[in-house]
Amino acid sequence: MSDTNYAPLLPTKPPEGLVPWLIEHGKLDGEYIIYRSAWADGADGKKEKAVKCKCSACGGEWIAPRVDAAQGCHYSYAPAPFGFVNNNKDVIDGKKMDCPICGAKAIARHIGNIASGCGREANCIYPLTVHKIGGQLAFIIWEISKHINKDGNSHIQDRYFEAYVFEKRKTICLVGYRRFMSSISYLPEWEQLKRCDDRAGEYSRDYIYPWKKSLLNGTDVENCKLDLYLKANPKSAYPVSYMRLWQRHKNVENLIMQGAGKIVNDKIKRTTTYYSSPQINQIKSINWKEVKPHKMLGITKDEFRVLAKDRWNEGDLTFFMNAKYSKNSGIKPEDIAVLRKACGGDWYDVRPVLERGANIMRAARYIAKQKRKFGDPQKLIDCRYLADYWDMAAANGDDLTDDKIRYPHKLTSAHDNAMALKEEKESAAMQEKFDKRYKELEKYCYSSGGLLIHPARSQREMIMEGKQLDHCIGRYADSHAEGRTSIFFIRRESEPETPFYTLEFDVKALKVRQNRGYKNCARTDEVQAFENEWVEFVKKVSAKGVKKPNRKNERKAA
Repeated sequence: MSDTNYAPLLPTKPPEGLVPWLIEHGKLDGEYIIYRSAWADGADGKKEKAVKCKCSACGGEWIAPRVDAAQGCHYSYAPAPFGFVNNNKDVIDGKKMDCPICGAKAIARHIGNIASGCGREANCIYPLTVHKIGGQLAFIIWEISKHINKDGNSHIQDRYFEAYVFEKRKTICLVGYRRFMSSISYLPEWEQLKRCDDRAGEYSRDYIYPWKKSLLNGTDVENCKLDLYLKANPKSAYPVSYMRLWQRHKNVENLIMQGAGKIVNDKIKRTTTYYSSPQINQIKSINWKEVKPHKMLGITKDEFRVLAKDRWNEGDLTFFMNAKYSKNSGIKPEDIAVLRKACGGDWYDVRPVLERGANIMRAARYIAKQKRKFGDPQKLIDCRYLADYWDMAAANGDDLTDDKIRYPHKLTSAHDNAMALKEEKESAAMQEKFDKRYKELEKYCYSSGGLLIHPARSQREMIMEGKQLDHCIGRYADSHAEGRTSIFFIRRESEPETPFYTLEFDVKALKVRQNRGYKNCARTDEVQAFENEWVEFVKKVSAKGVKKPNRKNERKAA
């Protein structure tokens, strides 16, 4: 903990211009349509139940038709028992809508769900302000909330929430609240903590109140280049974690000053998880022993020059480093901007080409040409699509060293043909396995009492069995074909092609694993009796080593 007690030095009220600035930028725009029960004149002149609505944005009032919250709005539960009709749509408590008078975006709220006095919280945000406290740079986070009462009037409430003071090598954290489980209680004054974590996390420029660089003058962190870091990352920055990183590694400012601020921010972001704030000690692939930016990132001067010019991010750098040392990649730093435009910045779309040792730029030019020449209405053609074609072509025995095969005249046609050939080969191989299994199991074909049983004969037969009986037997096709289990079909002799029951059998243990009918229903007494009789038959056949089935039963099973 710092020797200085900053708690009494910190302000408890935000700067005067903060709330107007937030309102001007649309950050406190939550509005309600407050509704209550009312009466209106009906078509027959009699009074009927209706709803009176009021907009908190414009103050306008109107009468709307009433609907039941459960039936009229098709909701099984609603916070209020009734709602109203707006623009021919049913609206209940909590549903978003547009005010029919001023057009403002608002949320419908039954008056009973708005607390008396302070009203209900319509919006709550946590802006950050920059200060000089006790001669040191400080961030203060405020809780600014908008409340709307039953009359539709709104007021703004502010609370001091968190603060961070940056000394030469220490960051001091102060809070104005305490949490316990899901509840929070506010403290009457700032409390300084012994340990500092980045509770602030991610911030965009829209939530950081404008500040002057001169605030850094005379502080321990005067050369931190915070202004340049935030400028490089207007939409997503981690101000607290960046300052803590600078305290530990002063040379990070060299990356910021030379145009690599986006990469620094991405590396901070990579250390975050759903459960934790940024962990700056986990930042990888920056050589902190160096001071020159290109050496810190492990690239050449010329490569860094392109990096800064094209505003690379962490993904760009990582992809370039992987591609640079890949065989036949043919990539140059200048190509990153071209590829980023082609793949939308998602390097996972380009990686399949890189992993297959292809020339990335040639593949990118080929894909672009295919789109221009033949069009791509379904947005299929990309690096993954090309790599998928290569894999199927290789599996089909095509020579990919031939450019006419590797880069066909029309990729979509070549892809479809390769897929059809692959499926045909796979289907033939699968049927061969099924034929072999059928020969192994046909000795167990059996009929009795109007029922018959035979092993599965094809993958298609198993899929149709599953569809007609509405169960998952189709998933067992591979297991049956490879001998890990045995699938038999029970049919009525009068309808030998109509699925009735599906039985899974353990040939080694001579036991039935399961026997299911339509929608996985249990056996009937008739099916159970047939199953018991069949199991005894199987045991006898297995014990005698009989290889050929009873021809009469086989004909019936077929």
